[in-house]
Amino acid sequence: MNLFFEKRNSDVIIEADTKVMAEINGNLTVLPGAKLELTAPVQGDLILKKYSKASIGAEVNGIVYDEGASLEVAKNIEIQYQKMKI
Repeated sequence: MNLFFEKRNSDVIIEADTKVMAEINGNLTVLPGAKLELTAPVQGDLILKKYSKASIGAEVNGIVYDEGASLEVAKNIEIQYQKMKI
């Protein structure tokens, strides 16, 4: 699993299993087959492509777009969620 611990002020694309431990100021996209473990806030949208996986344990200050992913959300996290039909 890759570790992402450097704050980013741009959009980020996750191509392989990754744990994000630093704030992202931009949209975060998880590609098919990749797994995201989110432990730091995202100031933007979270886009989950078909066959991706995500475990959300931090705030997403945007919309979570689910295009056919497997999604787990910590019980104390509130999200705006939209299931996309593709």
